[in-house]
Amino acid sequence: MSLMTLVLVTNGATTGKGTGSGISNGGAPGSVKGSNGSDPSSNRRALRFSPGQRVSGRPLLANPQVLSAYKASMNLSINWLVNEQNSKGYWPNKGGRVGDTGLAILCLLSYGVLPQDKTPAGQALATGLDWLTSKVNTQGDMRDSGRMYSQAIGTWALGEAYNLSQQAQYKKPLEDAAEFLIKSQHSKYGGWRYTQPPFKTATDPGDTSVGGWAMPAVVSARLAGVQIPQKTIAGANDYLDVVSGGKNKGLYGYSNKRKPTPSCTAIGMFCQQLIGNPNKARQDESAKLLLANPPSATLNTHAMGCGMYHYYFYGTLAMFHHGGTPWQDWEGKLISPLMKAQNVDGSWDPVASKKPATKSKVIATAWATMCLSVYNQVLPVFNVGKGGKSSGTQGQGSSVK
Repeated sequence: MSLMTLVLVTNGATTGKGTGSGISNGGAPGSVKGSNGSDPSSNRRALRFSPGQRVSGRPLLANPQVLSAYKASMNLSINWLVNEQNSKGYWPNKGGRVGDTGLAILCLLSYGVLPQDKTPAGQALATGLDWLTSKVNTQGDMRDSGRMYSQAIGTWALGEAYNLSQQAQYKKPLEDAAEFLIKSQHSKYGGWRYTQPPFKTATDPGDTSVGGWAMPAVVSARLAGVQIPQKTIAGANDYLDVVSGGKNKGLYGYSNKRKPTPSCTAIGMFCQQLIGNPNKARQDESAKLLLANPPSATLNTHAMGCGMYHYYFYGTLAMFHHGGTPWQDWEGKLISPLMKAQNVDGSWDPVASKKPATKSKVIATAWATMCLSVYNQVLPVFNVGKGGKSSGTQGQGSSVK
């Protein structure tokens, strides 16, 4: 699809479910704009915005029309998330509310929104964080029916929120939640499971699906200043080695007894970037498998794992950090089908195999939104290894004004 065709589609040349996001004027209920047109999050995004490291050619979002369509798509998704919030502060799900709420919070933060902002999005974020912190008990446990997924996602959200806002009320819940997550790691193999150890068998190291949320959460907490034992990081590295294969150990499986898959490789590649010191050959091997299973409007049950946007989420984070030609190729195949699949109300529908792991529209929308918000580079965990206070390195915080 040409850039112009992409712009026509995303500018609302067609309408209806899954046929392009349209262009928003920022006036919808829940808009990130304040009543006077001021939006402090826009300045934060502008300061951090990056098209990603490229080898050659003009960045896709350097085209003004594509950039306009992209911004409209982001605005619509943020508006939808704000409007979906329950009056009590959580995002509704018949299952795990902590996980859905944590993901929605990560989306708002990634858009440059802070809980102190006097905007609808800022207010939604503040009430969401109030609800989330209330779920952390005295043992640091915030699990609901989402089990360890909820603990990891909630901890990740608190880590980014405290790091960016530096508001004291998030510090203790973050520390407690991170401690619980650390204690839930397998002491020998370094992985995480749905429940705390002991796992199903003595040789069960954990699984990559849960670990894919736990590892970013641990890194986020460390960037926010929480003391994370070195053995926790070393254990996570050990786990990635246990479940990896291929000539350069760049192909990852769900567990040590499963074959590598694109979905788990996307998770492993991203986590390796966060908690390890990945060598080029290992990362290149991961990228090669992802590019062999690129984003597409065609259902790829082999690649998607927990869902198509779950795969896009981890793949986009990993490939953005990887940069170069692989990122250009991935991005070129991501933006069009992703924005075309967006509903006119700003949401995305869950897309998975016959037995989807999630039926939550909030989760699907959050995964898709985070794919787009990677360009904003606001979240500290998106900037690991780039240095500077604004990246949140070495626990110095990354307070954004």
